Parts: sequence; C-alpha cells; structure tokens
Amino acid sequence: MQFGLANSELLNIDTTDGLRLFLGNGQVNHLRLSGNAPEFSCYVEAISSLRPKQIVENSLRALLNGEAG
Repeated sequence: MQFGLANSELLNIDTTDGLRLFLGNGQVNHLRLSGNAPEFSCYVEAISSLRPKQIVENSLRALLNGEAG
C-alpha cells in the first residue's frame, strides 16, 4: 500500500485504530473512520510544516482514485 507516499520509506504499520503508517524521518500518517459520525480523518505528524499538507493531499487523492493498493 502506498497511499500516495511512493517516495516515503514505510517503517511500520499499526491497525489498532484505523491505519497508522510510520514513515521515515519520524513522520506518521493516520487514516481512520469516525466512531460516531459519517467522517473519515487523516492525521499527519511531520518535522516540516509543509510536509503534512502534502501527505494528506497525496493520501486522500490516492484513496479517492483507488490507488491505495
């Protein structure tokens, strides 16, 4: 699975609460459905303030275009 992150090193995956991707350089991408509302969330942690926006956009674009697998 790439979720639009083809240029990022995938270190680990945690599926405890959605899908949490641990990437190189301490980056984390967490995709999850809301437990009480019809919502889908994408949370990102990154060192650079520009990188989270790029990760969210790439992830959601990949999911919407069916490129997640």
